[in-house]
Amino acid sequence: MRRDWIEQKGMRVFSLYDPSNPMLEVDLFAEHLIDFEDLWRRAETIELAHTVVRVASIPHLIRLKQLAGRPQDLTDIEALELIRRRREGPDGR
Repeated sequence: MRRDWIEQKGMRVFSLYDPSNPMLEVDLFAEHLIDFEDLWRRAETIELAHTVVRVASIPHLIRLKQLAGRPQDLTDIEALELIRRRREGPDGR
């Protein structure tokens, strides 16, 4: 079914969200666009309420959003670039 979505509909990303809180959204990619082992190795670990989750690194998030190419992704890239610059500090490290 995923192959049909990719080939016939040009789907790259499938988004799931909570109807009671649309700000809670997760994007699922229809195919591996970045090597999973590299994605996992560079992911950040974040504590949420009573659990720990892994989130793709900012460079990987930027790359994935470039590949998805939706209007919102382009806006998100700008915000992610700003976060990356702030984390690097004034001397770029």
